[in-house]
Amino acid sequence: MKTKNSSLMQKKRDNCPICKRNLYLDNKISKRVGILNEYDEVEEWMCPYCDSHFTLNNRLTVLYGTMNVEGEA
Repeated sequence: MKTKNSSLMQKKRDNCPICKRNLYLDNKISKRVGILNEYDEVEEWMCPYCDSHFTLNNRLTVLYGTMNVEGEA
């Protein structure tokens, strides 16, 4: 007999608006990368997969996408 709540068994989704990858590490922690301003306050966030930047309201500020090619200096 199962007594677990079915809502607890569902995994949370926090998909990147650009690459659609799930950003949840687990049910409490996100993989979103915080971008700090000069006062060490989180001003924006970045997707660790496609490197696109967003405001805290999820509005796109910098678009890189999954096809971004970067070289090493």
